[in-house]
Amino acid sequence: MNIQPDVAGGQGTYRSACWCDAMKPSYRSLLCHPLVIAVLLSSNIYTPPSLLRNKLFGHVLFFISVLFWVTHCFASDMKIDIRDVKTPAGIGYWYKQKEGLPLVSMTMAFKNAGFIYDPIDDKKGLALLATSLISRGTTKDGESIAKLFQEKGIIFHVSVDSDNAYVTLKTLSENLDFALGLIGEVLVDSPIDEEVFVIEKERQKSDIRRDSSDPGQLAHNMLNKVVFGDQPHAYDASGTLDALLKGLPLR
Repeated sequence: MNIQPDVAGGQGTYRSACWCDAMKPSYRSLLCHPLVIAVLLSSNIYTPPSLLRNKLFGHVLFFISVLFWVTHCFASDMKIDIRDVKTPAGIGYWYKQKEGLPLVSMTMAFKNAGFIYDPIDDKKGLALLATSLISRGTTKDGESIAKLFQEKGIIFHVSVDSDNAYVTLKTLSENLDFALGLIGEVLVDSPIDEEVFVIEKERQKSDIRRDSSDPGQLAHNMLNKVVFGDQPHAYDASGTLDALLKGLPLR
């Protein structure tokens, strides 16, 4: 069984599986533009400015368009039974049931908890630091939590992207109630130990220093700056050393 709670504003992993049938007209028009441009480039009818003048780029664009078109043809025939239900508390979620394996895979999305919502002035990196701390501190110590997850074969992961934060859970069906109870404790009743906070903060600083000498990461950061300018999406999730040194107090 796969479950996707409806807390991400109507955009989730499993709802997107039904996207092709509902969005055929716009999907086709989306594919049409690069396909037409690629054909015009190949036939010398159209010579646009900048990158599109490159013949190799035109061939690559044509190949990608054909690949998307073929994928669309196969996706149109897919029939996926996605069910939309609500809990007694009014929380909506989507799920797909698959017979055969006694497993539950669940992703909870927390809307507007991504790193673009970090205070820009002095707390960049706050969302990433917070998610790294979630599974480390509860009324039980972090090692006890990790041991309980390991004993039951439960996979628990917290992550963050630009817009949202996510909690991912994978467990045997027979352990679902136990796993949900443990995650509830982690999310709701989790006082952060100051020693753990310092460790995670230092780890994040180390990641920033490492990335500052990584050519791939530097290129990625530069591209974001070019594309997004001064918008929050231009910043890296890890934040900056200045923010971690001067800001982000435990309380």
